[in-house]
Amino acid sequence: MRVLHRVPVPADLLPPWLADALAGEPWPAFHPPVVSAALQQVEAARRLPDHDSRLLADVTDWLQERLTLFADDDLALVHGDLHGSNVIVHQGRVTGLIDFAEALAQPADVELDTILRWCARAREYPPTPDEQGLDETTLTEVPRWLHGAYPELFERGHLRERLNFYDMYGELALHAHHAQPPVRAAAQDRIARLLSGHNHLDGLVW
Repeated sequence: MRVLHRVPVPADLLPPWLADALAGEPWPAFHPPVVSAALQQVEAARRLPDHDSRLLADVTDWLQERLTLFADDDLALVHGDLHGSNVIVHQGRVTGLIDFAEALAQPADVELDTILRWCARAREYPPTPDEQGLDETTLTEVPRWLHGAYPELFERGHLRERLNFYDMYGELALHAHHAQPPVRAAAQDRIARLLSGHNHLDGLVW
């Protein structure tokens, strides 16, 4: 990751599917976060016939209060979908990354969004659709290991709030664009929980 994040990248780099989705086309996937498009996801959610206007007003205020956390960021080339199935391990060592379909220019700590969600909810990340994801208890030490291996990734001020912002973006994208109503409803519940200060990060230690 450190090598990847040092690759020069144009500030407007987006995968074509994501650029199309942000322009109004259907969403084939719902990550990675794009900080500058967060409020756009709120507007998309407001177009849902059954939207919760009070909740979305609170989300708008919540996002606007935190956008200043990203004002001075340098952008890096980020993988955008880092979890166990996209990491190559050989003889106990991480030797490579695969699947760059979501690579884009964002702050480097965006990588932590998917990695830490994988650690907390690994069963949702099966290696193939017909297999089961890992037991989360087997990944307890991964955040500490990553912090030791790449401490710069964790050095941003207000890191937890930044990570919460990335999480809010992902939940908003699901809520606004997913084709299945139960998935949208579950995302809305997680949005409400995040507004109260809680999400999947609560049980992780790095």
